[in-house]
Amino acid sequence: SLFGSMSLKEISCSIYESPIINHSDIGDIEESASKVSVCPLSDDCGSCQWMGHDQETQSRMRLQKVSDALAQVGLSDLVNRVRCVESPHLLRYRHRARFQAAIVNGRMELGYSKSGTREVVDVTECPVLAPELEKAYQSVRNILSNHPISDLTGIEITALPNSVGALVTLNPRDKAPQSWPNIGQMILQQTRGIVASVGVQLPKKDKRPRQLGLQVVMGKTPRGRPVPATSGFLHANLHMADILIDEVIRLCCSNRQPSSSSLSSSSIVAPLLNVQITMLNAGSGLLPWALANAGAVVTAIETNVMLVQAAGLLPVPQYGSLTFSRQPPKTAMSNPPHGTEILIVEPMRSGLGQMLESVCQFPSKHVIGIWCSLQPMAEEIATLISQGSYLVDEVVVVDFFPQTSHIETVVKLSRDSVRVQQVLSIPTPNLNSSPQFQSNQTSIHPNSIPEMKQNGYTLRPLPLPTRQQVYNNNNNISYNNQSTNYQNINNTNTNT
Repeated sequence: SLFGSMSLKEISCSIYESPIINHSDIGDIEESASKVSVCPLSDDCGSCQWMGHDQETQSRMRLQKVSDALAQVGLSDLVNRVRCVESPHLLRYRHRARFQAAIVNGRMELGYSKSGTREVVDVTECPVLAPELEKAYQSVRNILSNHPISDLTGIEITALPNSVGALVTLNPRDKAPQSWPNIGQMILQQTRGIVASVGVQLPKKDKRPRQLGLQVVMGKTPRGRPVPATSGFLHANLHMADILIDEVIRLCCSNRQPSSSSLSSSSIVAPLLNVQITMLNAGSGLLPWALANAGAVVTAIETNVMLVQAAGLLPVPQYGSLTFSRQPPKTAMSNPPHGTEILIVEPMRSGLGQMLESVCQFPSKHVIGIWCSLQPMAEEIATLISQGSYLVDEVVVVDFFPQTSHIETVVKLSRDSVRVQQVLSIPTPNLNSSPQFQSNQTSIHPNSIPEMKQNGYTLRPLPLPTRQQVYNNNNNISYNNQSTNYQNINNTNTNT
């Protein structure tokens, strides 16, 4: 059958010769007989739309959604270049989750929103939560059940492996509860060893503390990469965070020409040695740190002071350098770091927005985008091709949130040097003169890229060097194996 064993319910379908099947022509996929529920709340809870579908079915559906989005903007020729990287775990993978809260009949209920509504589905146990997150959730849930808070609308919990405790945020989308900070102190006192930090959102004029307990909680990914506990999407699935990082490193390497000494130890453990990379919306630094640790010279742009301070606890990269610059992305784009070869963007759900024009004009050879929404992804790729003189090298669908219809898409684009000269009138460097680089004038088909197979899908993790875990409490540094040079253009006081 097309998607495993189909439902006994009568359906209508059309068979195409195309290697990818249009799921819109297939009947009610959600009622497939292959869908075996592993969650008693799956029929009511709106969080895991694909709960119970096998991994192959979920991957096909993701590939089809991305292909449909590209076709809608006239990029049907890219369909055969789309590939999917699967998650090694379908359950117990989440290390960060957001829960809704409401008082029903005098009782505090905590869980997810019911499908299609804002009604809270009370969740006593969730099969997608990692053990660390499940433990923290149960502890906080017990406290809130005994002490209902009328103005509590939700909580967010990040619980990382190898950390001293979880990070809990109350009302992450709303103003702080009136009982703050008392409720925060209660949570910390009654969950010692489980919760290490409790925080809220406060207006600037509010004198109450924003955070209780540790200001930053550090953990490690399954592959040992250091990660601060923040609200970034990479924290939701650390196994896939490692895989996504390896994919980005591989994409950054795909245009490099191995030199005669390519078998040297430095080229193996530091595949991005001396590559100049600029990353916008860098968050707390997990991805830019990994790039720097692979040898790159990374400039990370981030506006949120709390995230920049969290990044200050990352250890010094072993081979490259990492400099955080706290400034608006638009400012950074107008005065780009000299010699940037690769621009990495991680747009919001709404896409790049006003930044799209700046990205088109940014003087880099390559752009790697990590989109979390399909329509902005497809539309902005089309714009980068038509206005920015780019060619698409690869489209990688990352199964970051198994059991859900959420899709993360990593796309690498490279300049078409001839069109760049015509449209942007900027000089095109002769990369062929360097033994370490080659220009990429044409698109690369995924089948031509060296790769491994895992569960039928492509995956190519790269070896990274052993890291010495050195946590520096000074927030005002550049993570460089040669120098320290923290940038804060908004304030000369580096302690901001």
